[in-house]
Amino acid sequence: LIQGVVDWFLNPDVTFTASVRSGLRPYSFRQILDENPYVADTSLVIDVPYDIVDLQVGVVVHPHARLTATAALRLQQRDRHPVWRDAGAGMFNIGYHRATVVRLPAQLRWIISGADVLTADIEMVSATVAEYDVLPYQPSLRAALVSDRTWAPGIASTVRLVYVGDRWADLANTASLSGYIDLQAAVRYDITPLWQASLEARNLLGSDIVLWNGYMERGLFVNASVLWRF
Repeated sequence: LIQGVVDWFLNPDVTFTASVRSGLRPYSFRQILDENPYVADTSLVIDVPYDIVDLQVGVVVHPHARLTATAALRLQQRDRHPVWRDAGAGMFNIGYHRATVVRLPAQLRWIISGADVLTADIEMVSATVAEYDVLPYQPSLRAALVSDRTWAPGIASTVRLVYVGDRWADLANTASLSGYIDLQAAVRYDITPLWQASLEARNLLGSDIVLWNGYMERGLFVNASVLWRF
């Protein structure tokens, strides 16, 4: 493993960063299932991705105590990159190919007040697979707008609006999945220092969300929970 990081503080409001990495990345059975639970276990092969080069440069701008903006450019050249393929019967195989991924992430964080924080994220991605075309299941655009609010001590809420762009569902780039918008909301209440109650709702707009080819995600979903810390 080779890794290096450099930070350059141009002035109190601007910081430039750069990092480079080359080496193996851990990849486990648990990571595979977390990513895609519909894996065809009879043909599952676990390999170790190798970053030929992972280069990232970025800038952090902090013009005001309540405002922070970040932007970056990341280039990844990877061997044995995991690629999902349709195995039929609603299952998926995983293969490993050389891939080139260019990412352009940016974030704007605004502390409106002591009780309100607004965060906007966007990421544009160009990902290609050697001997093929665009990397399957990789959207070219992701964006999110998140509002966090503290209503009172121990009572907080989060509203999140997420956009995920179109994706290809095969290496030949003949099957595609439409983009979608997911509106989410959550409320948390600290009953005591040891007990917390929460209520979460997803897909409030009832969007047609397909993460994996052939599987439509549920519509409006509400989840209530109680957490006990001990």
